[in-house]
Amino acid sequence: MKTKLRILILLVLILVIIIYNIVLFIIRNNNGVSFWLSYVFINLALTQVLISGYYAVNSDNMRLIKIPCLYLLIEFIVGTVYMFFHKAGFMVVFFPQLILLALFSYVYITQLIKYR
Repeated sequence: MKTKLRILILLVLILVIIIYNIVLFIIRNNNGVSFWLSYVFINLALTQVLISGYYAVNSDNMRLIKIPCLYLLIEFIVGTVYMFFHKAGFMVVFFPQLILLALFSYVYITQLIKYR
């Protein structure tokens, strides 16, 4: 059962990543710095959900998946908004998303220690 659930979660998330990338590159054709920075941070969040989901299924502790999913949702909203600001500079796009990543990392690591 655990193996089937792990494979199902992995397939659903990979499907979401593929659909997101197809839609994103169909909609956007003029990609600047703000687009690529946001794209990297969103895909980093997706990767963290994949890794956390795998770890949560293996440890039978599904509470650990809530934090990465929340981070993905927030990063998806913030990153998508920044993708459409063509004139936004590097610092304006990079630092808010870096702060989000740092906050997520802190909260997630403390939860890993707590529930380990």
